[in-house]
Amino acid sequence: MQFDIANIDPEKAAAIEELFPEMAKDLVRVVGLNATLTILRICGGTEVRFPPKGYAGGESFQLIEEAIGKEKADALRHEFGGCEPTYIPVCHRAMVALRHIEITRAYDDKTKTKSVRRAVVE
Repeated sequence: MQFDIANIDPEKAAAIEELFPEMAKDLVRVVGLNATLTILRICGGTEVRFPPKGYAGGESFQLIEEAIGKEKADALRHEFGGCEPTYIPVCHRAMVALRHIEITRAYDDKTKTKSVRRAVVE
């Protein structure tokens, strides 16, 4: 499931961030919540080497760069770049909370124009 928090109210987005461990909060600080969710989906539970500027980086970093864009990937290089790998947390509780928000939003969208019975059957 592709998460997009653009239309989630700020209180719910903040509640999701509160469920993050410090490393994930650091990612949010550097690249924002949407990009962090993308990184978690791609690499959660693994270690990633963020290469210093001028180095290509490994497969994981290249996947991140393709997914979030060069500018944000460069910000990650600046913040976390070096020889040591960085553990990207899974953030299971936050991802489950976000999934619940997405399901509720989809249900609300469907029931705005249709009866509950019709919306659930479709």
